Amino acid sequence: MKIVIFYDGGSRPYNLDSFRKDQVSFGRSSDCDIQIKKDYISRVHGYFRKLNGIWYIQDNQSTNGIVYKIGRASCRERV
Repeated sequence: MKIVIFYDGGSRPYNLDSFRKDQVSFGRSSDCDIQIKKDYISRVHGYFRKLNGIWYIQDNQSTNGIVYKIGRASCRERV
């Protein structure tokens, strides 16, 4: 699945399937699959999870949350 992550002043496309796993982490940490080096991004901000062939986005109890499409994502949203 192709996604685009937007942040202040930029954006970057990703293909979640290219990671070849069912959970893709994102955040500031160098341990994250997708690294976003911004002060307002938590160390491990959230995850993309593939369940039964469907990708979901999940916040990891970050301070600033996740904005998905036009609003804040709940605990887990289908991508």
